[in-house]
Amino acid sequence: MRTHARVPGGYTILEDVTTSPMRRGDLFPAYAFAENFTYLYLMFARTRRFDGRDYVLPTEGKILRGLPRRR
Repeated sequence: MRTHARVPGGYTILEDVTTSPMRRGDLFPAYAFAENFTYLYLMFARTRRFDGRDYVLPTEGKILRGLPRRR
């Protein structure tokens, strides 16, 4: 994200990821904060507040605890 989608005002969409350099768009959808950055934080933050073995992450990026996990 930092390498390819970062722009001076924040982040933008990537219109074509098969080109080099990747072609950037000129907008940033609001749902990216609600979904994409939530997942990135929960996956890569070095915190003990989230343990993926005890929680489930649905597509909305909300943390659900106590649901049975499929294995």
